Amino acid sequence: MVASGERLVAIIGEGKYPLRAAGVDTFTNPGGDPIPFLRDADGRIVAFKEGGDTFRRLSLSVSSATRLLLDPRPKGRDGRPAVYRYEKPIRVPDGIRAGEAGSETIPTGWRSGS
Repeated sequence: MVASGERLVAIIGEGKYPLRAAGVDTFTNPGGDPIPFLRDADGRIVAFKEGGDTFRRLSLSVSSATRLLLDPRPKGRDGRPAVYRYEKPIRVPDGIRAGEAGSETIPTGWRSGS
């Protein structure tokens, strides 16, 4: 779990899952499932529950690499998100067909901020 401003995000692997406040120590995930946080006798958050399973807190700190996952794109030299430039996906032998963006997705000349 990573807090950033008013956002709380669960990061699992490199996937980001925003959580919404639903009550005291309870949040909902994108699917609407309740995610209650559990506290110890001193009031510190020690775990959360999801789908009947309890997941204990693994660390009190969040790495800078994990915090970077909160940004949609890496920052440029000026500190703002870098300009997105479309690149044709590379083909890898994983059985998933990749194609170029087309009219049903985004045009290949599209740029963020345009």
